[in-house]
Amino acid sequence: MTRNQTLVRCLCHRDEPNLQKLLDDSIIQLLLNSDGVRKEDLTDFLNRVRKKLIADRWRAVA
Repeated sequence: MTRNQTLVRCLCHRDEPNLQKLLDDSIIQLLLNSDGVRKEDLTDFLNRVRKKLIADRWRAVA
């Protein structure tokens, strides 16, 4: 089974692929490259967003 078939299968079965699997997909890599985005920069950005969302949730609960 190819990587793309695995991705489609995961989406059809509601079994979401993790971020690493998505970023390793050849189509996603082509899109990132065409936009001049490095995978490391995107993952750093997403980690900062995740940390901010977690901090915001903790502040809302407190």
